[in-house]
Amino acid sequence: MSTSSTMAPGVLSRSPSPEPPLSVKLPRPKAQKLVAEIVKFVPSTVNYTELTYEEVEPEDGLLVARTLAEHPEIERRTSRVSYNSLEKTLWVRAMPTYLHDAHQQWVMSAMLDWAYNGSVKKGEHLRITFGVGTTFEIFIGAYASSSKEPDLYLSARPDRIPSVVIESGWTESFPCLRIDKDLWLRGTLEVQYVILLKWSKVRNDKVKGWIEVWGRGNTGSLLIRELVVFPKPDPRPIEDSIRFTKQQLFGEIPVSNPSTVLPLEVPRLREIAEKILVNLMGLSPC
Repeated sequence: MSTSSTMAPGVLSRSPSPEPPLSVKLPRPKAQKLVAEIVKFVPSTVNYTELTYEEVEPEDGLLVARTLAEHPEIERRTSRVSYNSLEKTLWVRAMPTYLHDAHQQWVMSAMLDWAYNGSVKKGEHLRITFGVGTTFEIFIGAYASSSKEPDLYLSARPDRIPSVVIESGWTESFPCLRIDKDLWLRGTLEVQYVILLKWSKVRNDKVKGWIEVWGRGNTGSLLIRELVVFPKPDPRPIEDSIRFTKQQLFGEIPVSNPSTVLPLEVPRLREIAEKILVNLMGLSPC
């Protein structure tokens, strides 16, 4: 498993043998160069890898993000491509680990629970959109030229703008995930919660896990709540779940009992993550 921290422009976390360069011609030379370099590198990755380019102007960054999002080689490596126009940073993550997908099972399990226990009625349940790696360009203000592919989003709005977003990464990626949090909460009006999952490999092939839950305060400030995945808290916290209401998920769409709480139970994530670590990655939780 290979990870990397935020790097200077054009610095790669690994240097495998190159592939033939991209043949597409873009109208901006720097954008063309960035795309060619990334598409040359990504197909050769065998481990989780990050590429970070800084000081990329919005005209280039958005064009690169759009081009990469449609490129088959990038899609084949289940890459995530992000461009933050405020930070002028282009970030590409290739070959995510099994652990990076633990939250998908977690949210799917929670959605089934909401349906089975009647928290979300049948017609309401059908309105909920669940997406992974979808490209969004819906940002405002200084973030207006940004592009983001979240690790997961939930929405029940007709325009599918997210209400809840999950981003996942190793410790080295966390500064970028915190920047993503600002993009979602300061660059949109619709996103209510951003859930950041932070995984850290420590000695003896053990893994720690934390969660940061970010939301909106009444005065425009951002609120944070932290939870622990690994090591398993002992005693278990009284409140060991992430909770939002149906109204926060559905927005202005009329729903039954809008104050109903829709929980994401941390013990369930802990169970899923432990199975992935032990059975698929040869690791174990702290």
